[in-house]
Amino acid sequence: MYRRILHNRSCNLILLGEGAASLGERSLFMIILWLLLDAGSLWLAVALAAATALPSLIVSAVGPRLLDAAADLRILVGLDLLCALAIAALSLGVDHVPLGGVLGVGLVLGLRGIVARSNLHALVPSLVAPREAGAVIGLLDLVDRLAMVAGPGAAALLLHVLAPPQLVLVAAAAFGLSAVALLLLRRQLGPGPDRSAARTERPASGPSGRCATLRRRPHLAYGIAIRTLGAVLWPTITLGMPLFVARDLALPMTAYGTVLGCYAVASIAGNVLGVWLAARTTLRRLCGTAWALTGLSFVALSATTSLAWLAIAYAVAGLAMPVGILAISTTIAGLDGEAARADLYATQRTLMDVGNLAGVVVAGFALGIGAGAAIGMAGGALVLGVVAVLGGWVRSDRSRAYRAAASSASSPARSGRPGGQTMAPSRT
Repeated sequence: MYRRILHNRSCNLILLGEGAASLGERSLFMIILWLLLDAGSLWLAVALAAATALPSLIVSAVGPRLLDAAADLRILVGLDLLCALAIAALSLGVDHVPLGGVLGVGLVLGLRGIVARSNLHALVPSLVAPREAGAVIGLLDLVDRLAMVAGPGAAALLLHVLAPPQLVLVAAAAFGLSAVALLLLRRQLGPGPDRSAARTERPASGPSGRCATLRRRPHLAYGIAIRTLGAVLWPTITLGMPLFVARDLALPMTAYGTVLGCYAVASIAGNVLGVWLAARTTLRRLCGTAWALTGLSFVALSATTSLAWLAIAYAVAGLAMPVGILAISTTIAGLDGEAARADLYATQRTLMDVGNLAGVVVAGFALGIGAGAAIGMAGGALVLGVVAVLGGWVRSDRSRAYRAAASSASSPARSGRPGGQTMAPSRT
């Protein structure tokens, strides 16, 4: 299936655009974060994360109108160019880490992220056959996941040969490449009908509309809750891993590169496995198993003293985490209506940004007790959180099944069906 998708030029352009933007964003954030931490400005790093999350919060407050206004790919190209210019301007004073410049770049990146990813993901099902939409979402997740590893890794390597201002310019060039890819995508698709006008079937705008959308799909609400918990705990892992390898285990940074490589390879396998499993099992079972396994792997990772076992534990997390993420993303991609898909992707993105913001604060305090202990505590908290959410999920499903059975039993018997006979509740 992936082979057919990679022969679709429109899908290739989306993958290139999102891949370049993700690589630029991940590497830039890591560069700035390292500079801020070296300067002892942890709370300035928190301010950067807050500025990146702010556009998501605004979208939640304003509702879908902003997404409608930015549905045209020309707007997305403009946002990529704005990101490139803002980052290039930041390189002029990156040695002094200007507060205004850092916050401004964070706002632009956050705006680009919420608009581009929500609309591009919602556009995917109209470009491919319905059975291939989940695979494309899987490829987008894979590209972002590889950028999550390659961005900080490339930044660490390039810092040995490039000054920070030059490295920031490389991140700006990545957004320029994304703009070119999305411009070619717009020309490939042609003018077509106005997408904003095609999305007038959207339910009531604002937070109430999105809450209503999630209430109609409680299985997605619980799945997104588990992923949000993962977003809160993930910064402790990513920031703690190099410290754990270099300080707690006293290994060279090349060992950290080996661990990241194992994680990246496992992520590719997990991505393919996630797309395959998402079509064959329930969302609850897949989310619960994948995220619980991720947490357990981090608990095991924090207790190891061997590079081999460290790489294995991190690879298990790399295999399991994409399965849990794709279980949710492919479910959203399978919904009818671009409006509903865009809303849910935007809601998920908002919660991820808020979770990452909270996670930076959590990591700042947790890493003070030691990287290994912090990683183990984060893994244990993830397992306990998954168990708690799954408990609420099961009780909610049973309650809905009982209410449906009671309603069916109390309603008049329909023709051709004995009174009181109920249908089995749908699987989630």
